[in-house]
Amino acid sequence: MRQRFALILMLQFAAWAVLGGRAAAVERAADPRSAETPSQQGSLGNALRGVPPSVGNALRGVPRPTEGFSLVLPRNATEGVPYTASDVTRADSYPQTAAPMVPSQLWLVSTRSLPHGPPGSSRRAVPEVSRYEQDVWQPSSLDDLMAARDPRLTTVVLVHGNDTDDDQARSKGLGVYPSLVERADQPFRLIIWSWPADYVRGSMRQDVRVKAERADFDAFYLAQFIDELNGSDPVSLVGYSLGARVTTGALHLLGGGPLAGRSMAAERRAGRPPLRAVLMAAAVDEDWLLPGRRQGHALDVVERMVLLVNPRDRVLRWYRFLSPGRGAAALGSRGFTSLATLGALRQKIEQINVNPMIGGQHGWASYASSPEILEQLKREVMIGTVRRKELLGGQVESRR
Repeated sequence: MRQRFALILMLQFAAWAVLGGRAAAVERAADPRSAETPSQQGSLGNALRGVPPSVGNALRGVPRPTEGFSLVLPRNATEGVPYTASDVTRADSYPQTAAPMVPSQLWLVSTRSLPHGPPGSSRRAVPEVSRYEQDVWQPSSLDDLMAARDPRLTTVVLVHGNDTDDDQARSKGLGVYPSLVERADQPFRLIIWSWPADYVRGSMRQDVRVKAERADFDAFYLAQFIDELNGSDPVSLVGYSLGARVTTGALHLLGGGPLAGRSMAAERRAGRPPLRAVLMAAAVDEDWLLPGRRQGHALDVVERMVLLVNPRDRVLRWYRFLSPGRGAAALGSRGFTSLATLGALRQKIEQINVNPMIGGQHGWASYASSPEILEQLKREVMIGTVRRKELLGGQVESRR
């Protein structure tokens, strides 16, 4: 009897010793500081001495953490529960953190050096291009911009308004870019469209009329740019004040309509993804986007257009007296007064009254400093990855 009792005690002590040794070995294998110190010769095999062969064979040959791997051990591994080689997992295949996203980009495209008069040469216009990197504007090229396209990025083109020189255009873009980065849940590429909207000496009426004419000519350059860019990328356009006139003019040209003696009909790209547009304080005649009117093809190429309308805009209330034509009201102050006239196109339009957010202000700063407007802007122009995948025929891996 005593011999049997002594034998049982010996067996229990042996089992405890084996399990304790296994747990210690597992802890040493999981801790690089114990398995990789010079005093232990950096050998995983040394850490496994005394461990039963089944466990030792499972762990031997596993690459060290310095080779890009790590040991992901079961929660109860140190409790002496046996585990197999399948429990030793590559760190890069274990669901730990999401893959890093590509960074957002900030570019500037300037047409200020291009001719803004009657149609001349039909050659491809080559604007000046800069990229903002390392807190400074770096000279670049149109080819570099096209080469930097990434299907994971939403491309947003921001067209500024009147009385804006090149430095101010850059400043306005730099001002709104961080706010959009902060609010966006995905990377994007913001392109500042800088067109010759510098102040013209003389009366306000003369200034506006000169810029209105330039806007029509610049619309052709923007249409050319979008046509080349939009061949593979979904694009969103944001036009402010007279910049909205540039934007709607470009959309009209892309839709096959003529403008200022020019047409894109022969250059239209088949299968172009639909565009999105946001018009803020649009200095455009209220009926121009209706079918059969001056820019009646603009809505043909968009899947959605959002109008930020302010009936009390202190500048746009003078639009009928300043703009050339028959004295129509501005789209940015009236919006579409009768959506029924748009027919099926009305489904593409949303109108938002921003007067409660900015009062009677017209200036860019009022829009760019409004949290509500920035949030709305982010929602409208940031095309989600799933939607980009649909537009590009499944070329983008969905992450949302």
